[in-house]
Amino acid sequence: MSRVLISGYFGFGNCGDESILMAITSNLQQLDPNIHITALSNNPQNTRQNYGIEALHAFHPFHVLSGIRKADLILSGGGTLLQDETSTRSLLYYLSIIRIAKLMGKKVMLYSNGIGPLNKSYNRKLVKKIINEVDLITLREELSKKEVDKLGIKKPPIYVTADPVFTLEGISKEQAFTLLQEEDIPLDRPLVGVSVRDWKQSHLFLPQIAAICDYIVDHYQVHIVFIPMQYPHDLSMSQEVQKTMKNQAYLLTHQYDSRELLGIVGTMKLILSMRLHTLIFAGIQKVPMVGFAYDPKVDYYLQVLQMPTAGDIFQLEVEKIQAQIGYLFKYYDEEVRKLEKISEDLIKKAKKNDEFLLELLRK
Repeated sequence: MSRVLISGYFGFGNCGDESILMAITSNLQQLDPNIHITALSNNPQNTRQNYGIEALHAFHPFHVLSGIRKADLILSGGGTLLQDETSTRSLLYYLSIIRIAKLMGKKVMLYSNGIGPLNKSYNRKLVKKIINEVDLITLREELSKKEVDKLGIKKPPIYVTADPVFTLEGISKEQAFTLLQEEDIPLDRPLVGVSVRDWKQSHLFLPQIAAICDYIVDHYQVHIVFIPMQYPHDLSMSQEVQKTMKNQAYLLTHQYDSRELLGIVGTMKLILSMRLHTLIFAGIQKVPMVGFAYDPKVDYYLQVLQMPTAGDIFQLEVEKIQAQIGYLFKYYDEEVRKLEKISEDLIKKAKKNDEFLLELLRK
């Protein structure tokens, strides 16, 4: 039996990262039921219950070292782990897992990673040194490949694939509508999903998002539904926009797992989102979208999905975004067909991550 240890941002209630873990574990179990999967998690008990895998506390040194020692392969990812935009501390943590694994002679794969931003010179040198030692790298976008090239990482094989979440399947629409009804969200009109997140100086952009939501209600006779992707962190931001709006809007108040949220996104007519994985969910479900760019990865995936970007979150032009929304409603069927074709291609690319993983594991 082969043992795989997964290192990532798990157990923090972030649906995007939990979706990544769900996709990885589900895909590996389907490809080879004999693979023993362990994840490093901030909430091991929750991770065990949700995924049926072994979990170790990510910040308990003895547990981490034991997990690395027992593993045949360490996966770092997916998601944007190697960056210093949020903090250098998290970057050093993920690099230390990789470094220790290589010192123990373990195979290491960067799995569907997003790389960067890496702003500090020392951090860039450290990433180059340590990542050049891994055995295989798959990247979820070309943007990260450009960053890897700039860093001078050339030793391991490098492939651009897609986010593993594209392989995820959600609950049925019927089940999703039941969840919405349980939240007392009316279904007499089409629904537009909105996903916002806490970000620096949020007071500078929340009023514009509220104005856009009001415009959609006034002109398209829809209900706005706020979809928190990191629970409970996104609740307060959603409530702030909700309170700023003139029209009534609705909010998902319960915590849902990845498949449930994916199913809920599939009931929407349109998605407006800051969160990357809400946009990816919309792509999977063929729901047209507009993204608010707080990070280059959001802009990149909007380009891949050929969907409009509202632009920089601090420079939102309400009239421009209104025009983008009008276009999506006017050419709705054509946009859905376009997403169908693009998402099929991304699903194929995402499945490559696991094919590369199995090849490495069996070497």
